[in-house]
Amino acid sequence: MEETKNKAFPKDFLWGAAISSYQAEGGNRFSDWWAWEMSEKRMAQLQKNGKNPEEFRSGKASEFRNLFEQDLQIAKDLKHNAFRLSIEWARIEPEPGKLNYKELEYYHKVLSSARSKGMKTFLTLHHFTLPEWFAEKKGFVYHKNIPDFTNFSKLVAEKLGHLVDFWITFNEPEVYAQLSYLLGRWPPARANWTDFISVRKNLVAAHRIAYAEIKQVLPQAQIGFAKHAIYFETARWNLVGRIFKFVADTWWNKSFVIKNLDRLDFIGVNYYFHKKFTWRLVDPPVERYSDMRWPLSPEGFYGVLSEMKNYDKPIYVTEHGLADAADRDRSWYIRSSLEQLLKAREKGVDVRGYLHWSLLDNFEWDNGFDPRFGLVEVDYRTYERKVRQSAKDFAKIIEQGYLI
Repeated sequence: MEETKNKAFPKDFLWGAAISSYQAEGGNRFSDWWAWEMSEKRMAQLQKNGKNPEEFRSGKASEFRNLFEQDLQIAKDLKHNAFRLSIEWARIEPEPGKLNYKELEYYHKVLSSARSKGMKTFLTLHHFTLPEWFAEKKGFVYHKNIPDFTNFSKLVAEKLGHLVDFWITFNEPEVYAQLSYLLGRWPPARANWTDFISVRKNLVAAHRIAYAEIKQVLPQAQIGFAKHAIYFETARWNLVGRIFKFVADTWWNKSFVIKNLDRLDFIGVNYYFHKKFTWRLVDPPVERYSDMRWPLSPEGFYGVLSEMKNYDKPIYVTEHGLADAADRDRSWYIRSSLEQLLKAREKGVDVRGYLHWSLLDNFEWDNGFDPRFGLVEVDYRTYERKVRQSAKDFAKIIEQGYLI
């Protein structure tokens, strides 16, 4: 009995999965990502690397746009009581100051559908994409542009706030800044150190202002952001490693949180990576890898969650998953990671929910359609859905409320 109790989840624990609307909906022609996918520069880059540009264009993505009722019913059948999605700013405001109320109605339908199926909703305001017009004036590079985003945030709160349980202002702000402005892999695909630093700084300011704007409309709103957290590990005796861990944790894991700690009602944790420092930074030794060759380390999940305890904030796992087309390791990875989550809870970490990435196979940004992260398989020719065995195994854990 005691062993079962130690492996039990709270009755009000939130279970579910997440999507990014751009990756799942398709057809967002007013987005900076869409423009980049169609650009001659991107086409030439892919052709130079021997790749077919058509395979790296979002197109219809997963067709969630037209199949959301079916997809949310699948989530309900899989026992999910929470759902995370993003809202595409480029759809709502395709031109500066010009609102598309049909698109607001579309998101109203999606959120209402999730609510009607007994799911708490997590809504992300920025999941890497921008309206093309906002990107053309350099987006978050300039502080003067922040009001465009915060006005959008307030608008969404006014129009859809009654359907939202948890607000996520930014998804992985450090990842967005790094891949878009430091490494130049994502649009605007310009590697510029000065712009990178400006974007990091302005995303902090944008979160703080958006938090205040949403609270004006919805004083009881629960607002946070989704933090891409990496577990950096080193031996106690390794002084160089300990210095590296301190610097890496401060720069990557702590900076954005600490600067916003007074404007966070919860912290969303996205976990994918565990890094170890011996005399250089390496992946930890593991037995299994995802299709993207990311090492699968449930132990790093415990490390990340444990380090969040110091912030004294509720924690929701807003993303956690793997690319696994054959569905070989997903069940094992979910269960092993949930064991680590329970271990963190036993140590006093206030983890209140787990959202798997992703509900559906989807368009995986600059990696195209090859990576398969979904609990639900998508046939991109017919858009037929097929529930993977791992999704059924996950549903059993949710239904019983404990690990056996």
